[in-house]
Amino acid sequence: MPRSITEIKADLTFYKNSKVNWQKALDAVALGGQNYELRDGDTTRHLTRANLPEIRNTIAWLNGKIAECEAELATAKGLMVRPKRIIFLRGVK
Repeated sequence: MPRSITEIKADLTFYKNSKVNWQKALDAVALGGQNYELRDGDTTRHLTRANLPEIRNTIAWLNGKIAECEAELATAKGLMVRPKRIIFLRGVK
């Protein structure tokens, strides 16, 4: 059974808010200090530079979930949209 537009929008909002939190963690750990405390609902995570791959992977996963929700939302509204493909390049300056 297809999900309602309200359910899709709720998930989309959740994923976007989570992405903002993880992006802050990435900025803090990669650019600034050695560690960052990430609070996500009832969970608190302490992230360090050693967690950079996990942080990047989580952001990539969230980008995928956001694209899925946006495509599902467009389909639910009667539109046909191709999800964006996001490619991360390593070592590119």
